[in-house]
Amino acid sequence: MRTIRDRALTSEERAIVRAYACDGLPSRAIAEKVRRSRTPIRNLVGPVELRKPRKKRGRKPKLDHRSKRRILRAARTGVYTAKQLRSKYDTAISVRRIQQLLGEDAYLHYTRMWQARTLTPFQRLERVKWAHR
Repeated sequence: MRTIRDRALTSEERAIVRAYACDGLPSRAIAEKVRRSRTPIRNLVGPVELRKPRKKRGRKPKLDHRSKRRILRAARTGVYTAKQLRSKYDTAISVRRIQQLLGEDAYLHYTRMWQARTLTPFQRLERVKWAHR
């Protein structure tokens, strides 16, 4: 007996396959009755346990979704630096990664704060003179 392999299961064939599966026929017997290969039959009615689970690729994240959400919520509600957020939530990620998370967020606009140099007494005096002009 030759099976058809070149096309997908039609809606009528799917209905017939599901009916046979409800009757308790194994996928091999259903494939012989419908004259199709076992793979599409097994994909349609086969138990999920037999399918191979997909493995996640790459390194596991140090920060889970819940911690990420907590950090972003805290940054939205208060005025915190990335270093303060890291120490507040005691995370394993770096300050730079927290800065990146804040930069990726649509509601936050992360800007780096530049620390101004302290003025010498002469410079302060000159500024005051300039302001009173």
